[in-house]
Amino acid sequence: MTQAFFDIEKGLQLDSTSVYLTGSGVPGASADTDAVVVGSHYTDTADGAVFAKVTVGAGTDKWKKLATEDFASQQSGIDWKDSARLATDAPLPAYTQAGAGVGATLTADANGILTVDGVAMVLGDDVLVKDEAGSPGDSDHGLYEMTTEGTAGVPFVLTRRTDADDDSEVTASLQVGIEEGTENDDTYWALTTNNPIVVDTTLLNFAKISDAATQAELGFIRTFIGKSAAGAETPTYSSTNFVVNTTSLETAIGVLDAQLGTTQSDLDQAELDILKGRTEASATNVTTQTVIDSVLADDVSLVKWSVMVEGNLLADADKKRAVEIFATHDGHINGAGADATDSDYTVYAKLKMGNIVGLTFVVDVSGAGVAQVMRLLVTSTTAVDVRSVREVILTA
Repeated sequence: MTQAFFDIEKGLQLDSTSVYLTGSGVPGASADTDAVVVGSHYTDTADGAVFAKVTVGAGTDKWKKLATEDFASQQSGIDWKDSARLATDAPLPAYTQAGAGVGATLTADANGILTVDGVAMVLGDDVLVKDEAGSPGDSDHGLYEMTTEGTAGVPFVLTRRTDADDDSEVTASLQVGIEEGTENDDTYWALTTNNPIVVDTTLLNFAKISDAATQAELGFIRTFIGKSAAGAETPTYSSTNFVVNTTSLETAIGVLDAQLGTTQSDLDQAELDILKGRTEASATNVTTQTVIDSVLADDVSLVKWSVMVEGNLLADADKKRAVEIFATHDGHINGAGADATDSDYTVYAKLKMGNIVGLTFVVDVSGAGVAQVMRLLVTSTTAVDVRSVREVILTA
């Protein structure tokens, strides 16, 4: 027969205001629980549930039930187990399995200390076994406690941990954190085997779900492919040249870079040239016939040059002449037939300021074969600076 140390009939007052009460059923259904202040607590002696008074007034809605660990796990959809010290990174030394579920053991076939992931296990250590011969799935996988420490004269014995040795405790939502180890330090693992599960019969597979390294790598990958945050996103692209579904993004970029054979500076300049639609050339202090620009005869059939000529001496600085020159040649196009022997061109005066003595414009052909060019030549008795912009009107 037991005797209570002391009994409290109505409730225990913890400080000047808050009260601790007990009773059968939910609080708020009697004057006792209605009258207490916010911050008071109540235990339901029928099922052990604990409630806290959160709002002033009467009624069961003024109390909130405190969540238990099991309730929180159920609501999250994840069955979190207490962390284990270690997780295997390779199969265990040869062992003999005995039992099923509660009390099932793995006993070493030889004496010796069990080292897991660089750490020598001692009595009471727990370990996630996940790398056995049947991997990725093996019926011996799961959470174990070292119940007999392995020594030079004693084989180790691992026994299924009491919170993970029954079918109801080992479900597809089981997850566990690992505390130590060379490879598995601070990692988290999830049981990916589908329900229903029979412990020591069903092949169990554990997969790593997170650690500092994987989070850093995922962040790098998201940045690399241009994603702003985590989440499902299916890339959409189509190419018959360089990018295919079996090619990694990094490989594809490398192939494209090699195919283009250009630098960023090249691409920037090409973009500028396209936007401007022109090729610039210049010459300074021209006093005799000078080649200002040239273009391959096999590449073009009609060219336009816009030319600005300016006196480059102080006395002639205000003298300017701007013209447009259209030029063609009599060579065969598309790389076939004879070379050009003559060119035809027309000079249109657009602007004239002052008299530049001896200024003439000539377009001729020079060279032979694939190297044959059509040239813009400028002659001037007065020293001048010349700038030209070439536009290809028609290609060969």
